[in-house]
Amino acid sequence: MRHPLTIALAAAALATAFAAPVRAQSYRGIYVAAPGDIWLVGASGALVHGRAGSWVKAPDGSPLPDLNAVTGFGPNDVWVVGDEGTILHWNGTALSRPNGGTEANLVAIYGCAANDIWVLGQSEDESQPPAVLHYNGSAWSQQRMPLAFRLSGIAGTCPGDLVITGISFFDPRPDQRRNVGVVSRLRGGSWVSSGWDGRRMTDEQLGGTGWTGVAARGGVVV
Repeated sequence: MRHPLTIALAAAALATAFAAPVRAQSYRGIYVAAPGDIWLVGASGALVHGRAGSWVKAPDGSPLPDLNAVTGFGPNDVWVVGDEGTILHWNGTALSRPNGGTEANLVAIYGCAANDIWVLGQSEDESQPPAVLHYNGSAWSQQRMPLAFRLSGIAGTCPGDLVITGISFFDPRPDQRRNVGVVSRLRGGSWVSSGWDGRRMTDEQLGGTGWTGVAARGGVVV
């Protein structure tokens, strides 16, 4: 009689041999459009749509760069952003590629409403301010932040009260480099930075750490 452990190992090996191959993937963003309707985006153009209990690669006519963030307003209005100025829009039946007017790497997206969407674009040079894109429901416009820093996240209280977090660098001595945190807030149509203003530390607590993200709910920003 064959030992039970041997039978168990043989069964496991057989199951592994006939299992569908799984390829490791680095995902960077997730959006739940509705119960059972989920979007995942990630490195190397990973764009996966989970619906009706199965996962499928979303259609697109050309190779995609790294995709970094996704948001939306239900199953028929999903937005994805990524490197090289990539913007994708899913309307429930087809995927389009709107032109945001930039080739910057787009790292974050925040939607207040279908006609009020904000996207963060990194500058290519640390000495240059990053770009912020806004969609008003029909067209994209672009504005530059007043301060050069590396963006990480955006959230806020809609409409018109937004917070962007990030990190900047300065060299107190030729042989030393320091990281400082930046928190920029849009209020009344103007961006105001705290923590580090490009020349000095304006807030030890905000500037003393590199911010990697921000979230908002119920009027509270964390």
